Amino acid sequence: MKKGIVLLFICFFAVIGIYTFIDIIQSVSNVARYETFTLAASGTLFGKAVFLLVVIVAFILSIKFYRKN
Repeated sequence: MKKGIVLLFICFFAVIGIYTFIDIIQSVSNVARYETFTLAASGTLFGKAVFLLVVIVAFILSIKFYRKN
């Protein structure tokens, strides 16, 4: 049962991570194309990057927990 739940979390974090990575790339291209790199735009990009790092850490911890069980 635990492995099934952890496997579900691994899939969830993988999808969220891929979506966030694509969103960061699109945001950078949109800011570079249509705006300037203001403090607000840089803060938004930084927040998305931090969120991606949190998702990556959760993904890695989920994989370690899956292998442990």
